[in-house]
Amino acid sequence: MIFPEEYPKITKDLSNERVFHARFKKELGREFTVYYSVRLSTPDVPMREIDFLVISPRMILCIELKNGKWRYKDKNWEFYNRRGKSWEEHKNKPYKGPVEQIRTAKKILKDFLYHHNSFEEIVSEEYFQSSIFFLKNDPGDFPITDREKEFFVGKSKLKNANTSMQEILSELQNDNLPPLPHSTITKLHNIIRLNLNYATDIYSKKKTQIEQLVSLTKDQFEIIRSQKEIPHAIVLGVAGSGKTVVATEYAFRLETAHKTTLFVTSSPITAKVLANLVRWFSVDFATPETIIDLRYNYDYIILDSSEHYLTIDFLEKHKELLKNKWENGDWLVLGDWNASLKNPKFREGLDYLRKYYPLEVVWKKNIRTPKRVFEHACILGRREYEPSKLPDITGIHFAYFESPEEFFQKMEWAILYGVRDLGIDRSDIVILSLNDKLTEDILNHNSDRQFRSHFIAPYEDLKHTPTMDGKEPEELVSISNLDQFQGREAAYTIVVGIEDFNDSARFDDYFHALTRCTSACTLLYPKELQDQLSQILRVKIHT
Repeated sequence: MIFPEEYPKITKDLSNERVFHARFKKELGREFTVYYSVRLSTPDVPMREIDFLVISPRMILCIELKNGKWRYKDKNWEFYNRRGKSWEEHKNKPYKGPVEQIRTAKKILKDFLYHHNSFEEIVSEEYFQSSIFFLKNDPGDFPITDREKEFFVGKSKLKNANTSMQEILSELQNDNLPPLPHSTITKLHNIIRLNLNYATDIYSKKKTQIEQLVSLTKDQFEIIRSQKEIPHAIVLGVAGSGKTVVATEYAFRLETAHKTTLFVTSSPITAKVLANLVRWFSVDFATPETIIDLRYNYDYIILDSSEHYLTIDFLEKHKELLKNKWENGDWLVLGDWNASLKNPKFREGLDYLRKYYPLEVVWKKNIRTPKRVFEHACILGRREYEPSKLPDITGIHFAYFESPEEFFQKMEWAILYGVRDLGIDRSDIVILSLNDKLTEDILNHNSDRQFRSHFIAPYEDLKHTPTMDGKEPEELVSISNLDQFQGREAAYTIVVGIEDFNDSARFDDYFHALTRCTSACTLLYPKELQDQLSQILRVKIHT
């Protein structure tokens, strides 16, 4: 089996890769699975490409094809430049020759698998192998030790019509090793196919995910449909259950019906974003602090993200906003279900409204955060886990750093991964910072134009400073804190500013930060937290 099954039509075949793709497909038995052109580009590892990755019960093999002529002279590797008719060294590469290239690729692959297996070794060191296929050299051409040549396969063997690819690969694996369990091989394939562009490509997975995000569930539709029949409703839901989506759709329908409506949310940024969605005539958007500036006697009130402000005092203070007050007026209240259990003042506010016999529903299913991300949100937030219904397009990515320079480098990798590999517009990427000082450092670093491929702006500036043609500048990535981003979502979030995964005061922040994404998430954290994170993930995932 080989992925992709057909050789890509648009690929330039500079290394005879098409020939070997066909040979692997034709000449290998069922115990071998081959991945062609493996691009390791997740934010946790340096970007590297592997020509062919082969997985069998006794081997994980990285293969590099060399179609040019090579020599080893004075302890340096050189290739023959046919255009210049001269021998040259590798330049502008993170490796000095083919041996270092394939060995470092093998190490990066091991790190990638380790990071995406909850920081546990998926297989032991001896199963990892690497090989260089020299198409214009034989191992004897190189004056190095036989031990160094163990993984060289030369032109004579590769061009021998009597030697199959099955025989060549069988010689590279260690038959003394016990075969890997089927469950381990399955896990290897799942990590590769989820996080890299194989089996189902990223764009097909994104299309399926988007279709699910924009369609209303039966529960959501029932709340919206009941608008004319039921004057009062309370919706309590977990993060990512679609509360703000329903609240916004509710507002659209009230606008169409020409009902004067007040939409209250806890975040000033969210209020501005919603107010700018369309040209509203009947709907006003406000925060608890700005209600005083608005008119009274609304036909309808929507209280979204109400866990942040709904108290008896709030309800008593603003009962005149609504025609017929809370008792006989029309209103919809949406809030966090967990907060309704933990926050006494919020619970008292809800009980105040319950005496008017509203329709009350609880949504315990997350439907807007990808499954893997939501699982880790619950682990890091110490929440009870119930699987999300939204399919993954990739896994969650953990990347540590040891210095400020490495932090900015890996943040750049994370952004480029979202843009290049996931196909996400920069305007739909948000850096969620849990540390105000770090936010300042990022913006200062950004103002010096030290990021090569993008520009970062505060979330409030990005979302409300359109270009001359009225469009948002797609080249901008935004940065925000959690309060500013309350009730909002982004396709891809990069969470920074983590200082302690065991700080109970931040558990809710970790949970909410991860559940703000609808496609992918990367966490950047100091290396000294690595053991702490590993322990948390191992205990939780194994139980």
